[in-house]
Amino acid sequence: MKKEKLTQVLVGAILVALGILVAIFGTEAFDLYFGIIATAAGAVLLAYAIFLLTKKQTLAASAFILPAILLTIGITLLVGTIGFGALIGFIVVLILGLGAGLVLYGIYLIAKKATLSGVINLVIGVVAVTLSVLYLTVPDFAKAFWIIVGVVIALYGLLEIVSAFLEKK
Repeated sequence: MKKEKLTQVLVGAILVALGILVAIFGTEAFDLYFGIIATAAGAVLLAYAIFLLTKKQTLAASAFILPAILLTIGITLLVGTIGFGALIGFIVVLILGLGAGLVLYGIYLIAKKATLSGVINLVIGVVAVTLSVLYLTVPDFAKAFWIIVGVVIALYGLLEIVSAFLEKK
């Protein structure tokens, strides 16, 4: 198996695992996944900085700042002090505002006789507002949303694995 195929299969397997975790645990899966990655990357970078110190290398501040930031973010994600849930909530509120703005702009365009563009903006705005309100107010919708996102991620991972074995044309 070529190096590229092996990499593609590994990426696909990681995506399948992440997709399953997201479908089961929702945003907590992102906290775990990125917490592990940030903690591991921070530890490796800090170990490398210490190694360079033993070689009497001159180091920039970033050699210590980046690992410290990654370790802090990783550990706080793992222990639950911070999480992607708050970020997702913030993004959903931004999408709600965006949708409301598109609705108003769509109405404006329709009034200016730009009907097609106005209807497109209006429809996109209504969809954004509806999905945002449902996500924020209906707990079962948010749970179903993460199940769907997890399944899509897992399916994409499977597609990556299968495509690694298909002939490229």
